[in-house]
Amino acid sequence: ALSVLRALRVLRVLRVVSVLPSLRLVVNATFRAIPGMLSIGGILILILYVFAVLGAGFFGSGFPERFGGLGASFLTLFQVMTLEGWADIQREVSATHPYAWTYFVSFILVATFSTLNLFIAILGNSVQAAETEEKGDEAPTERILSEIGALRQDVRALRRSTGRRRK
Repeated sequence: ALSVLRALRVLRVLRVVSVLPSLRLVVNATFRAIPGMLSIGGILILILYVFAVLGAGFFGSGFPERFGGLGASFLTLFQVMTLEGWADIQREVSATHPYAWTYFVSFILVATFSTLNLFIAILGNSVQAAETEEKGDEAPTERILSEIGALRQDVRALRRSTGRRRK
């Protein structure tokens, strides 16, 4: 039982998060980004599913180890998506299917670059929102609306003091 408690002492390192404001900002932004990342993950799974079905249909008979079934297609496409050895897979498949490069290039463009940009956008927005929240700054729109409200009150007070009415 004491060894478990000693192992938990390692978690004291997490106090650094509360001490360093910039690290706290990053952690806060990461937690804010989780719902958006889950949505993008769902989109990514749909993209993988569509391309896995297409890959199994197009190349399954010629390359059963890579595209023989849905699971093998998913695994191959995950490898292609990480850009790890995708050129070797593409050359192997293109030897028998000359237009296979269009499949692989379109998958890389859609899955890798688009999804990566979406993840970056979600993280960027959450960092910006976390910064604004941490500064205690109101959103620019809210600040402008409050200034307009204050100006309207000033104009009303001026009208009352001069005796002019609104026409």
